[in-house]
Amino acid sequence: RFSGELRPALLSPKRKITNSKVCKPDYALHPGGESESEQRDRASNNNIRVYGIDELEGECNLRYATKVGREVLDAGGKALRVGVTTDE
Repeated sequence: RFSGELRPALLSPKRKITNSKVCKPDYALHPGGESESEQRDRASNNNIRVYGIDELEGECNLRYATKVGREVLDAGGKALRVGVTTDE
């Protein structure tokens, strides 16, 4: 059934977000996990989306999100070892 040595592991329980300052993306609230904003962008697929100042610098801004994302990837990369799970 499997071609290599990699096997699926046990699935951890879903974690709750308890920080009220964390802005959930629209797909987090959709039952099927679909992003309404991405669907709208695809429907008008005739130009490149340009983000406004409120999206870049607002409370749930992209610049902050990308900075934190980079920090998370760096921390995860340092912790990455064979056999380490996301629960650790």
